Amino acid sequence: MMDAIRSSFKIDDKRTIMIGDRLNTDMVFGRSNNLDTLLVLTGIETESNIAKLDKNDQPTYFANKLGDLFELTNE
Repeated sequence: MMDAIRSSFKIDDKRTIMIGDRLNTDMVFGRSNNLDTLLVLTGIETESNIAKLDKNDQPTYFANKLGDLFELTNE
């Protein structure tokens, strides 16, 4: 899938982040494609689920909700 995205769009992996709400799909996709990851805790995942993971399997960032990003940029 990432190959298709890369062939369609000129993306810079260093400026791209995979955002999702599942550790076993969204975050795995991001990590396996060398992207930073942002887990949004609006799905089934919790901070305690993150803490149980090996450091290499944890998302780069996490937030309670996607709106937290808006709040950070508009303070």
